[in-house]
Amino acid sequence: TNRYKGVEVKNVKGKVSVTNHRGFIDVSEVEGDLDLKTEHDRLVVEDIQGQVTLQNSYGRLQVEDVSGPLHIDSTGCRISASKVSDKVFIKSSHKLVSVRDLEGGLELESAYANVNISRIAGPVELRAAHCEVTANELEAGITIQGRGSQVSLKEISGDTSIQTSLRNVSVAEFSGALSVQNEFGEVSLKIDEQPAASITVKNANGEITLQVPERSNFELTAQAVAGEIISDFGPKPEESEGNVAFLRTTVGDGGPQIELQTTNKRIRIKKQG
Repeated sequence: TNRYKGVEVKNVKGKVSVTNHRGFIDVSEVEGDLDLKTEHDRLVVEDIQGQVTLQNSYGRLQVEDVSGPLHIDSTGCRISASKVSDKVFIKSSHKLVSVRDLEGGLELESAYANVNISRIAGPVELRAAHCEVTANELEAGITIQGRGSQVSLKEISGDTSIQTSLRNVSVAEFSGALSVQNEFGEVSLKIDEQPAASITVKNANGEITLQVPERSNFELTAQAVAGEIISDFGPKPEESEGNVAFLRTTVGDGGPQIELQTTNKRIRIKKQG
């Protein structure tokens, strides 16, 4: 336990536990578990063979090269975590969170922050309130439970599920099943190859744009209440009573189901290439 001054620990075998008050903590080259706490200063951890538990507030937190599970609890703290072999758990708010190069999965809860995620081998679960989320190169899919959060995803393998509101959603180069629920924000999807799994988008008061290769095979159902449908595939959309535009068609030889719904806005389905 320490106050107002920094603590440095290096080249230790065994468990390390440090509580500091308004002072930095730097720990590296430890064969054992870590339990570190500070506030209003930096907390830097590198080259740890063991489980790591960190708490910091209103400072900076940097973690690299950890073999065991990583647990981070912070408020108003900028976070960078990379090269972790086991699962990572993060709770944070109000500052940038950057996570990359994980061999395990990620569970992250954040609010009022930018969240950047890349090169994650395990599944990703994210709870986001009023965040800007960017993720790419995910090997096992992602689930996002959000509100008021913007989402931009690219190069996603595995299934993707997104729930948010008030902000735009963009997903490109994905291969698994995709489900998106949004309101008062646009949803833009881009597929560079033949659709491989189902796609479901339910939006309200927001446009939907889907780009797929010209020579694709899928089953398309689209509905826009008090809106319109413009499609490069299939027949002209129908309009029924209640100002509902509707389109159902088999594209090519048929295949995965693609279902698009919105209200008061347009659905646009484009040929790509």
